[in-house]
Amino acid sequence: FDIDTVIYRTLVYGVLSLALVGLYLMLVALLTRFVSLLNVNPDSPALPIVTVVTVVAIFNPARQFLQLAIDRLFYPHRLVFQQLPLEVSRELSGSVNLDDIIAFLTKTIPQRLQISAAELLLPPDNPPGEWHVYHHTTAASDTLSLPDSLTSYIRQKGHAIALYATENGQETLRPLTERGIEVVVPLQLESRLIGLYNLHAKTSGDYFRPEELVFLSNLGYQAAISISNALSFHQIQQLNRDLEARAREYQALYQQERRRAGQLRLISEVSREVSSILEINRLLDTVVRLIKTSFNYHAVTVILLEDDPSTGEPMLACVASSGAFTEQNSPVGLRIPLRGPGVTARVARTGQPALVRDVRQNGDYIELEMFGNVVSELAVPLLTQDGVIGVLDIVSEQPDEFDDDDLTTLQVLARQIAVAIENAKLYQTQAEQERLKQELLIAHNIQANLLPQQIPQLPGLNLYGLSLPAEEVGGDFFNYVVHQKSQLGVAVGDVSGKGLSGSLFMAVSITALRAEALHHHNISALLESLNSLLYPQLQANRMNAAMLYLHLDMESRLLHVGNAGLVAPMLISGQEAKRSQFLDVGGLPLGVSRRIRYTQKTIPLHKGDLIVACSDGIVEAMNPQREMYGFARLEETLLRAHRKGMPVEELVKTTLRDVQQFMGEAPQHDDMTLVAAEVCS
Repeated sequence: FDIDTVIYRTLVYGVLSLALVGLYLMLVALLTRFVSLLNVNPDSPALPIVTVVTVVAIFNPARQFLQLAIDRLFYPHRLVFQQLPLEVSRELSGSVNLDDIIAFLTKTIPQRLQISAAELLLPPDNPPGEWHVYHHTTAASDTLSLPDSLTSYIRQKGHAIALYATENGQETLRPLTERGIEVVVPLQLESRLIGLYNLHAKTSGDYFRPEELVFLSNLGYQAAISISNALSFHQIQQLNRDLEARAREYQALYQQERRRAGQLRLISEVSREVSSILEINRLLDTVVRLIKTSFNYHAVTVILLEDDPSTGEPMLACVASSGAFTEQNSPVGLRIPLRGPGVTARVARTGQPALVRDVRQNGDYIELEMFGNVVSELAVPLLTQDGVIGVLDIVSEQPDEFDDDDLTTLQVLARQIAVAIENAKLYQTQAEQERLKQELLIAHNIQANLLPQQIPQLPGLNLYGLSLPAEEVGGDFFNYVVHQKSQLGVAVGDVSGKGLSGSLFMAVSITALRAEALHHHNISALLESLNSLLYPQLQANRMNAAMLYLHLDMESRLLHVGNAGLVAPMLISGQEAKRSQFLDVGGLPLGVSRRIRYTQKTIPLHKGDLIVACSDGIVEAMNPQREMYGFARLEETLLRAHRKGMPVEELVKTTLRDVQQFMGEAPQHDDMTLVAAEVCS
């Protein structure tokens, strides 16, 4: 026993007893005096009862007050032990915040118990490892390595341990005693060690009393429950945060997949639409509208590569756009130099897409007022096998509006759009060709109707002509003009050019011939008149018309020949020798000059004579070796056929067939016309 403590307590309790006796006697005296002042009969039987009750009623509160004063003066720790359990229960049972619990244990408790310092040790997250050490002066924890033997020893004890009073285990507890720890309190739930509560020396220098160690053991149990709950709550919070983060991640993935599904739907819808639209303007308007409405982009534009009509330089022309535009500020029709600045020009030149997250930081961007406050841009090339044909451009007023998924989607769409554009152009070309084919068919029928439908029947003359155009229609023609019963005019012409232009002037030439031939019996005058009529139209179109005119007078047996630039006619004698000659008469084609003088030649005819007129398409016909059919081969073919006695129709067809056989697989480059007349009596 501590003799000083015994003496101290004896004196205190002796003084307290004397004070209580004095208080009692004073109360009795005061009550007696009070009764005497009231003139109450001293012998009254009720007086002792009233006196006792009054003294008791006053004495107990007075005694308690005096006891409290003495406790505060001499035994302050008693008050602490009376109040602290309630405070501990209130603080620990109602808190799930680990920081608050640590602060209460490392700051509040030491202050209440007048302990110099305290620390809380929590086990490592992944044993084995270093324990976390918490002080009320540091927000972050230190670490301390504790041997398993120490923690096992404390766990087996299961209560507060005064290290200075421990006889066994001093060596085991050395890591704590070296830190100045006097009491260690296990924070333990059943056999699970939640932590260690370490207390340093008291500020008074006194040892920890047994009742304090009991209190600390109970405190350790409550603290273990609170810390366990706080850790569980923290884990639950962390789990909730993880779940919320996972939910946000799943939501983002859902939105991403939803956006991707929308992109796939857009690709499918655009594919379906573009596959059914063959008119290019409606196709492009549909594409930009679908992309704009599907993703609510600010503006979607299709720009195609074209040649500038004035300079021939390649340009980018905006052909379709969807956005907040009016008719006055629509970008449709806008032209951008291919070799100039700008994102779309760069994409068209390089064939590489461009994803600009912020155009304000891109020197290539060209600001256009009609597009508003553009911040981000995505441009992808429209590619075909032949290269870049244009650009699909999308802009937004928000930064970072586009990502790699948008780029991938737009590239897929761009390929579909490029193919659709090519198909639409091909369809338009085919439609134009079909339309032209129909027009050519009509022109062919008209041209065929302009050629002689019947062969004039003149006594003593067999006649046949055939024209084979190089295309559906051509510029060659032949015609018959009956002047009198025994006189016939035969015209063979070749208008420069083929196709529709040649056929149109061929029709004009036949019409003019039919009108003028009946008024002119002189061939020179006829050709000069035709030249005057046709010259303005032929010159305006930089064309000319070669024409041979034969006038056969069967009554006088004379052949009158006039030639305006056509191949010279051939005359094969009907005599036994069957000689042939090209009639040397010529002149410039019609339309070469405003005033041309033509001559004519007159030749007598005999029975069996054959007159042949042809266009240059026969003598200039080429085989695959680029050899011309030529005059000699034509003369030989005609002589051979005439010597065999072929009728003129068979002779004409045989000659043209021989020309075609000579050409073989080579294409026919020019119209071929052949007319033959034979004097038969």
